[in-house]
Amino acid sequence: MEKYSVGRLLERWVPGGLGPVLARGASWGFVVKASGGVAILVMNLLLARSLGPQEYGVYAFIFTWAQIGLTFAVVGLDTAAVRYVSLYLATREPALLRGFRRYSLRRVFRLSVVVGLVVAIICLTFTDLGRSRWWLLMVSILCLVPVMTTVRLEASILQGAKRAALSQTPEMLIRPIGVILLAWVSFYILRFDGRADYALAFEVLATGVAVMFLNVLIRRELREELAADEPEYRRREWRETAWHMMFITAFTLILYRADTVMLGMMIGTEASGLYKVASRVAFAVDLPSAAVGTILGPLMSNLYATGSRSQLQRLITIGASAGLLGTAILAGLIFIFNRQLLGLFGPEFVRGTTALAILLAGWILHVIAGPAPLLMNMTGLQRLSAWILGSSVLLNIVLNFVLIPRAGLVGAAVSSLVALVVWNLVSVVVVYRRLGFITPPILSGLSTIRR
Repeated sequence: MEKYSVGRLLERWVPGGLGPVLARGASWGFVVKASGGVAILVMNLLLARSLGPQEYGVYAFIFTWAQIGLTFAVVGLDTAAVRYVSLYLATREPALLRGFRRYSLRRVFRLSVVVGLVVAIICLTFTDLGRSRWWLLMVSILCLVPVMTTVRLEASILQGAKRAALSQTPEMLIRPIGVILLAWVSFYILRFDGRADYALAFEVLATGVAVMFLNVLIRRELREELAADEPEYRRREWRETAWHMMFITAFTLILYRADTVMLGMMIGTEASGLYKVASRVAFAVDLPSAAVGTILGPLMSNLYATGSRSQLQRLITIGASAGLLGTAILAGLIFIFNRQLLGLFGPEFVRGTTALAILLAGWILHVIAGPAPLLMNMTGLQRLSAWILGSSVLLNIVLNFVLIPRAGLVGAAVSSLVALVVWNLVSVVVVYRRLGFITPPILSGLSTIRR
């Protein structure tokens, strides 16, 4: 009797050797993202209970600003790294690969120091922790942005070397587990006070360990390529590509984080902390789709470049369907046990139940739309993709200004829901009209791609 595997079944849908690649990559990617999601959830749970709503709100507010700063410090070189590392490995140009890595690391380090200073000034302006705690807070923020940018860039280089699951391990597992261990020892064994500046210092230390781990992995995986005698540079080409990618990354982060930041600035850091927990729990439903997307992007680019439109439509359908199935299961569980999940962080966090339900609806609709934005970025429509995403971000910010003063957490959640729907709906229409592909899995079985 013939033995079947997921890879062989997918090969019938996506021939050309890509079925097993999708199955293997998505499976390991999901394992890492799911494990990382649990680790991050436990980390936030531990910090929320150790710090309390006020101090956790300060931590959430500052860390969100650090994540925004990360986007501008890395200037799109992380996304460009996936493309260029893969390209230079395929064309056997190790000197260019070495030059790109050296150029990127130096550039993002210089920018991250400047961005870290700006983030520190902003955070100290909007938080009131007392002058006696400023020094540790300042040092933590100044160190946090550079180590975060280094992790992001090195992980992208590893992803470009076709080690997608391994590249996510430092940021998704090593960092949160490190913070968990440091917080547990400090707050429950050594009995330190629950303070936001301590939690940020733990982030710096854990992320620093992730940087060292990534460095070891890259030197192992790219030993021969990095041993090139003289690195070659194409600075202008790299800058132009990274510049376009930065806008997409920046707009995505702002779309996901603007509500948390604006709550902190307009209402207070406590509201920001309550909302961040609800937002983090709701975001978990996107893990299956994100895991599939990690391996889906390079395959989309390959099939589109070779003109394999029929295979590409099948790839989109099966990838989006797998992501939607996982999302539906997770969303159902979170909706049923929403109060219990939020209650794990502390009784005060149950106030975010309504916001969580609204955010869940937004993420479900996001997954239902399929990988339309990703397909645009992989097929040369990245500039149009940036315009659509930027318009959705602007809509989100305007709605936050209007709704947060009137409805607080619920207003922020509604703003995010509307922005997600507009972003995905417009992207789906553009992909169909410009490329002829149907990305929503529930619709792709009802029609065929346009010829």
